[in-house]
Amino acid sequence: MTDDQRTLDSSFGDGSDGDDARNASNPSSEQNRGSSREGVLVKLTRKAAKTDPELLEKRTTSSGAFSYPSVDVAEAELVTNEEVKLQSATANQDRFDYYLVRTRPPEAKASERGSPENGWTFQARGNEVGALAQALIAGVGRRPAPIVTYACRDLESERDDLRFWQGDSLEQFQTLGNVGNHSWIPDAVFAVYDETEWQSIESERRDTDRTNNPGNRRAQGEWRREREEQSLRRIYPTEVKHGDASFGRAQRQAMNSLATLDDERVVPLLVRVTLDTLPQHYDVRVRTGPFGNES
Repeated sequence: MTDDQRTLDSSFGDGSDGDDARNASNPSSEQNRGSSREGVLVKLTRKAAKTDPELLEKRTTSSGAFSYPSVDVAEAELVTNEEVKLQSATANQDRFDYYLVRTRPPEAKASERGSPENGWTFQARGNEVGALAQALIAGVGRRPAPIVTYACRDLESERDDLRFWQGDSLEQFQTLGNVGNHSWIPDAVFAVYDETEWQSIESERRDTDRTNNPGNRRAQGEWRREREEQSLRRIYPTEVKHGDASFGRAQRQAMNSLATLDDERVVPLLVRVTLDTLPQHYDVRVRTGPFGNES
């Protein structure tokens, strides 16, 4: 894989967003989280940085990870306006203790809203935006454009020379060895086959199945195994994150373990989708039946 290809595949080492390469030049940033470290490590998110020029400068001139002797000191340094706050990262099981995040104004109560037929406006919540990011990669069928483009670069092939398949588990492949025990479930698993080899095997299977001699017929599983052995080029177990969304320790460990398998076909991918231009609010109209043509 060439150097420019590696830039397409976000690192899933210790960092949550691939910024750690800049830590060495930033004395206030800290590379690793461990039991021997004192104080707190805070990640300054992009949305929080946009609320204040001082915070934006901090993030653009560093990795965005900062170490402080205490939470109080971190708040004094980073909570520069009412739109940001420190949020605990305990539930994420990653290397940060806190995130500096942008706060959200409260939603209007149901009793304060007008008629649902006239429309209601809602704020796009973080989990909703994350689901949209995941849908762009894992929810559009077996050929999402970013995965197709990456595979073509990775395999140095044209789109028409490859066949794509999407699943949700490595267990669906018969020719893989032991992939280890881990709790990580990929958002999607994409397989890439050589189209010419695939068609050749399928043609042989159809010719065999046309014979009248049952002894010449082979089980579907045997054909699938032969297809994998001869035409399977890549398996991409894929994790999708939105922007700076946390990348948990268990996910990192599992993906790094898969990356060291003695099978060059398995290439775990971390795909970070940025939706900075996504509207912060959306409108909804709700109606009950009966539903006519105007509905």
